[in-house]
Amino acid sequence: MLAPRCLVCCCLARSAVAVQLATVYAPMVPYRVNPSAKVVHFVQAGEHSTAAEGVDWKCRPVSELQSEYGAVPYSDLQHDDEALWSSCEAAGEADDLPGLHVKCTELLECILAREENEVVVVSHSALLHHLFSFGYPPEQSPPVQSRLIPELRSEPAATPQPDAEHAERVAAMPPLLSFHSAPLQRLLRSPYDFCETKTAVLMPLVRH
Repeated sequence: MLAPRCLVCCCLARSAVAVQLATVYAPMVPYRVNPSAKVVHFVQAGEHSTAAEGVDWKCRPVSELQSEYGAVPYSDLQHDDEALWSSCEAAGEADDLPGLHVKCTELLECILAREENEVVVVSHSALLHHLFSFGYPPEQSPPVQSRLIPELRSEPAATPQPDAEHAERVAAMPPLLSFHSAPLQRLLRSPYDFCETKTAVLMPLVRH
């Protein structure tokens, strides 16, 4: 039996890039014809609110986590504290769109560079919403109904709809992903319920 492995992603600050990194496909696409494709399970790990973007969201120091979860490898993390937190601790992560764009860029690059074929990304809903929304105008269609059983759904939806000004700023940022179909885009950009998982295939784009 293979031993379980844990993927820990580390994002370092740098200038935002203006290039799409991957195309997103639905899971039923025969991705295995391309060995570089990654099946990614995006999991919403906590409720989102403006107040929750403050210090409560800060990651615990790696040294503290390692003492508690010794079996998890943390060798990919280069900082004991989250390197980007100082840029968004006061105002909130979603208010620092360039920094958040960098974070999403390096998250995707980390996933695409891994040797694993299947990856789980556990995050709060604000990061997931922006990951799929950078470079795209606000969705005009109603959000996709949660696929969770009623007992597990959160009320109200975990991610509130952003105001018009913020949505315009998000749309003006360079897109990181392209979507294979409009229904898939609508699904991934719809608000996440607490603990909801959305699975997609990331097909890396060839850079010239």
